[in-house]
Amino acid sequence: MFLSDVTNNPLMEKFLIQTKEFVTWTQQNEREFFEEVMKINFFVPLVFLGGTLFITAPYGKFQWNSLRLPGKFAWLFQESFSPIVFIYSFFIKNLFSITIFTDATYTTTQIILASFWIIHYTNRVIIYTYRAPNIAPIHILPVLVAIFYNIINGYTNARWISLFGRDNYLYDENGQDICKTPRFILGVFIFLLGMMINIHHDNILFSLRNNLDKSTTKSESVKVITNTNSSSRYVIPNGGLFNYITCPHYFGEIIEWIGFVIATWYSYPAVLFLMATIANLVPRAKSNLNWYREKFGDMYPKNRKAIVPFVW
Repeated sequence: MFLSDVTNNPLMEKFLIQTKEFVTWTQQNEREFFEEVMKINFFVPLVFLGGTLFITAPYGKFQWNSLRLPGKFAWLFQESFSPIVFIYSFFIKNLFSITIFTDATYTTTQIILASFWIIHYTNRVIIYTYRAPNIAPIHILPVLVAIFYNIINGYTNARWISLFGRDNYLYDENGQDICKTPRFILGVFIFLLGMMINIHHDNILFSLRNNLDKSTTKSESVKVITNTNSSSRYVIPNGGLFNYITCPHYFGEIIEWIGFVIATWYSYPAVLFLMATIANLVPRAKSNLNWYREKFGDMYPKNRKAIVPFVW
């Protein structure tokens, strides 16, 4: 009875008709739809940069004390949208269609690029969430922003690799797959190097957190930071690139996507993803550096930079 009332409602009926028309138009004109989404995507780095310059992202040590979601749940939920949308968009024949490219032949380049995306997010979504000793509660605002961006980002990068960038960018001037070209190999090397940097320094942080949770030893290098709802213990990270910068895990992620841009021959979605990553992580790294200097004072190394060794 309730379903019948809803479907017979004039407003709902109009909404369903318009939705059907939109889906039909998108299936027939996906290139135009893709370009419209890219216009939105173009402004994301600017929004991220403007937001992070004036507002410190409200999670981790900078969390707000209201409208918070459990950290591990929020992280797993928000980051899952990127690989799910990417996989769907990579294999689907037409957007909003249940038909996949059953007879499609993917090039080696396409398979490598798609695999890199899936591997990165498998680590970011599943492995990172499982291995992290804890993830601080996350305010609902960055969760919603992340979901919106991950949908756009996953879609545009997947469709560029699987469809729109294939003929003009993923083959060389002789019509050969670019997977053996020096540029593609260089991009792959840089991507893998960035991933190693990211994972290695995540491991250092995990080890520090585990030791802090298990140890009650007092040390001058350990600080108890009291927030409204909790008290957290922090230690100055050392080892690897932590000896030179505050956020080497952020640095590693930026290196990853620089490699991805090179490997995709400067794909527009990949370039915008790199710009959004830089706009998001660089101000956060600076906020972290300032926080450590404020909380630890002279104990924090004065020559340590925020995110780029010896530079910034």
